[in-house]
Parts: sequence; structure tokens; C-alpha cells
Amino acid sequence: MLTLAIAVVSGAAYGIGLGENARAFLISRALKEFVLIITSLGGNLETVYGLSGLGDLIVTASSFNSRNFKCGINIGHGMALDEAIRTVGQSVEGVRAIEASYLIGKKYNLDLPIINIAYDIINKKYSVNDAISKILSRELKNEKYW
Repeated sequence: MLTLAIAVVSGAAYGIGLGENARAFLISRALKEFVLIITSLGGNLETVYGLSGLGDLIVTASSFNSRNFKCGINIGHGMALDEAIRTVGQSVEGVRAIEASYLIGKKYNLDLPIINIAYDIINKKYSVNDAISKILSRELKNEKYW
């Protein structure tokens, strides 16, 4: 679920012209959010760091064959959410995954800055440029990943 949400964010970052390093930051930080959500729901770290977790995150958030990544690119290019989804021409589960992850974060009081900003983008609180700038300028702190 979270891999699909992060693919939309990664695609949006690509769509506004951010480079590989910025996208690597987003994907790496998303791994922390993945850990928080999975463990809050009683899941195992092995799920996060296995093929169905980390493996899927890497390919889904960086492949031009990923529907969710393509939808994010469209959003980054300035398309409205409905148009971005329609242009992909297939189901884009990442948008629903963003909403579900956001609600899980609120329920369990989790620090999910990427999911929160993605939620704000799809709900038109921030433009993609403003949202990505906000997340990339977030104050650095020591974060334990497990």
C-alpha cells in the first residue's frame, strides 16, 4: 500500500524536474514511514525489508512502467488529479493508498511527513512545487529506522 503512495510522490518529484538525489531522499525517508505504519499495525520488519516491501518500493517508485509513478509525473507536470489518473488509463491505487496511510498516521499519531504532504497535494492544499520544497527543507534530526 505505502509503496504505491510513495510512487505517486516520487513521480511528482520527477515531474517537476527534481533529480535522482532528491528522489532517493524521498524514497529513503518513505522507508521510515513504511516501518512506522507496518509496525503500528502489528506487522514485522521482515515485511518491510523483503521483496514485497523494499523491493516493491524501489521499482514502483522509480519505474516508468509503474502506473502510480506515471500518475505522479502527470501531477508534477501540472495536471489535475482526475486528469492525471485518466491519462494513465489504468487503476492508480496510490491515491487511495495516500488517503489510507494518512488516516492510519492520524489514528496512531505517526510522524509521516511524506504521506502528509502527499495528502495535502491530492487535496489541493499545496502545489507540488511548494509541497516538495517543504519536505526537502524539513529540519534534519536523528531518526531511528527500527
